Parts: sequence; structure tokens; C-alpha cells
Amino acid sequence: MSEEHNTEQQIFEAAKKVFIRKGFDAARMQDIADEAGINKALLHYYFRSKEKLFDSIFQSILKKLVPNLEKITQDNVPFNEVINRFVRTYYGFVKENPFLPLFVINEINRNPEKIVQSFLSERLPLKAFFDRVHQAIETGEIRPIDPREIILNILSLILFPIAARATMAGIIFQGIEDDYNQFLDHRIENIVKMINENLKTQ
Repeated sequence: MSEEHNTEQQIFEAAKKVFIRKGFDAARMQDIADEAGINKALLHYYFRSKEKLFDSIFQSILKKLVPNLEKITQDNVPFNEVINRFVRTYYGFVKENPFLPLFVINEINRNPEKIVQSFLSERLPLKAFFDRVHQAIETGEIRPIDPREIILNILSLILFPIAARATMAGIIFQGIEDDYNQFLDHRIENIVKMINENLKTQ
């Protein structure tokens, strides 16, 4: 592994920590340079702006998500297990990258085309998931439903509690982060059950 690659990874890890701690808007390039233990000039040599640095991190994270989602749709398992794996994979994704939900929501309001292009460029396996849903409907595993509704339900149930972590933890758990994190981990069980119950045939 080259020294240049090591430095880039060092910057990535430092930037993630700063984005989590301060949020995207409050984070400064100097903060990231300090966290990485490098000077600001070297940071700018690799990334000209905070936006370009985040874009690189965002794309690298999406590249890790796509293979997992592809495997979920390709495995020959019952559809309730597809939902189980989809929910847990996506939750694990945002749990490991807690700065992403709020950033994505902000970018959707500020620059929605950029977010759309970021996801499209990674070719998320949506068609494969849609086909799997239609197959489950045809075999009677689940009731007739628009597959887009399933995806929106999963995303909204997972994204909001993480994007609003600071507020929700403060209001419901008196600011005790560990209690809130444990609650979110347990809540995933309920989300899986809720979605699968909603999909059952009458």
C-alpha cells in the first residue's frame, strides 16, 4: 500500500470523525487537518474543498453498500428474510456512518440533483429488488404492494431517528447517548416485524 494511499485513508478517517462530531456545516478543513495530524496545505493537495472531500467519502461508502444490497436480492431466501437482511444492512450502514443521514437530508433540500446522481452513479440494485418483490407477490409470499413503498418505509423508519439523534436523545433519553443507541439497536427488531407484518397476505 503506497504512502499516498495511506495519507488519503488517514484523511478519510479524520474527516468522518470531524463530520460526526461537528456536523458538515460546522466542520472546517483546519479541523480535519488537525485530526489527521497533517498540515492544511497537504490536506488541500489531496482535496481542494470540504465538499470534494465529503463527495469522495460519500462515494467510497456507497461502493461498500452496493455489493451487500446485491447479495440480499440475489440469495434464494424467503422474502421475509430479504426484508430482515435489507433492514439490518441499511441500519448497519447508517450506524457506521452517522453523519450521512443529516447530510443527505440537507443536500436533498440544497442540491437534490447531486444526491440523485451520486446514487445513480453507483447503480443501486433497485430493479433487482423490485423484481424480487413482484416474484414474492406472484408466489403469494406477500400481498400486492408497490415495491417503492417498501423501500420508502425502510428508509424513513431508519433514517429519521439517526438524523435527529441529538434532539431525540435529549428529549426522550435525557441526553444519554448509550441508552439511545441501545434503543435504536433493539428497535430494528421491531422494524423488521412491522414491515413483514404489513406485507402479509390477508
